[in-house]
Amino acid sequence: MYSSIEIEWIKHLILDYLDRYFIENIELNKDRIYFATVDEFINGGPGFYILLYPNNSFVYPTKFREINVLDTVFTIGEKISEFQNLEENQYGFVKNSNSGFAPSWDFLSLVFPLLKGEYEKLIKQDHLGRVNQNLDNRPSELLLTPFFNEFIALLVATSYDGKLKVLNPVLKCPNVFLSHDCDLLIGNDYFTQLIRCYKVFSNLFKLNFSGAFIKFKYIILNLIDGKKYYLNSISYILKLEKKYGYRSSFYFLNGKIARYGARSNLKVIELAISLIPDGWDIGLHYNYNTLHSEVNFLQQKSQLESILSNIVFSGRAHYLKYSNIDDLLFYSRMGIKVDESTGYSERQGFRYGIGSPFTPFNVFSSKGDLVTIPLTFMDSNIVLSDFDKLVKHVSKIGGSISILFHNDLVNNPEYEIFLGLYEKLLQVLKINNFNYKLPSDLIK
Repeated sequence: MYSSIEIEWIKHLILDYLDRYFIENIELNKDRIYFATVDEFINGGPGFYILLYPNNSFVYPTKFREINVLDTVFTIGEKISEFQNLEENQYGFVKNSNSGFAPSWDFLSLVFPLLKGEYEKLIKQDHLGRVNQNLDNRPSELLLTPFFNEFIALLVATSYDGKLKVLNPVLKCPNVFLSHDCDLLIGNDYFTQLIRCYKVFSNLFKLNFSGAFIKFKYIILNLIDGKKYYLNSISYILKLEKKYGYRSSFYFLNGKIARYGARSNLKVIELAISLIPDGWDIGLHYNYNTLHSEVNFLQQKSQLESILSNIVFSGRAHYLKYSNIDDLLFYSRMGIKVDESTGYSERQGFRYGIGSPFTPFNVFSSKGDLVTIPLTFMDSNIVLSDFDKLVKHVSKIGGSISILFHNDLVNNPEYEIFLGLYEKLLQVLKINNFNYKLPSDLIK
């Protein structure tokens, strides 16, 4: 069963979520949200119940149902055996004899293992010490499902007793967190040019002469002007965001220079930071050698703070390098208030089953104050049709998404596949009335 601190944490997440995305005077009485066993619900009074159904195995469910309500499609779990004889409302909730409502499926078993990190701890790690995303056996459509958001939407709709055809009258605008990891600020550093040289010879070995010529061309072009598609892309990003009324966060990788570490010296980083106006956030891209090393982390953090003349409160791990969500407690102890590391680089969607900032369990139980913004999309994994569909869905149920787009890919012809993509994303967000949020907004 669930401990009292686990129940307290889940209730905190629910109430925090309701405050973020729903208007203040919704019908749902937040004081009447109860956690109860099936028997306690059946014999209980009026209110809204979240079932404490025994599930200690952390085996992720494999069977789901879809319901089409509120002008979109929701994915819910199977109806539990104890409720087989109870009639569901259109939102998948059942009713006791005293006008109390509960979901007909085991909501907690669906989201708790994801949010607490129990599910990811069952997955083997890759060669970088991260959860091996290719061994996460959830199919793509489930990764693209924000189960937590959908449950809250159905809960709120149930409180209106079927009077709402859509949720928009009681929803605040959905949010987007835009960010840019500034790994590469010049295109002619030793490691980047060495990688190009390798690809020249690799393509020649495969008799791919056009591929070899292209890489050789960019070796020469970056020797002539290494900033054109790297450092200068920051100005391009700012221009696009101003055009559509958005702002974003820039995360800078400083500290130890290495293949997996920083590639730019402090002078280049200072120049890049000077391009960013007030109103955009600047944070730390945790270097590869900093996880669980207090000395290395604080050295990197203080180095960036000396450039900014300000305290660094937000960040993201380079290569998204962390073993599981419990690692965020380390960042909390290092003074990070908002983390954006929690996502996959090659798979789009909701790794933790939620589209919203949230406090990890071990941070909450340790009385820390870090929140994480789960990464939904990254330049390397975005499928535009999925993005469009998901943005429309979130606009109808509430919540937020997070997008990472590296500065060196935004308008760089060497990586042709990404040209114009960032602007297309901003256009879709604008059409669907997404407001931007920044990490600094979460700590005000």
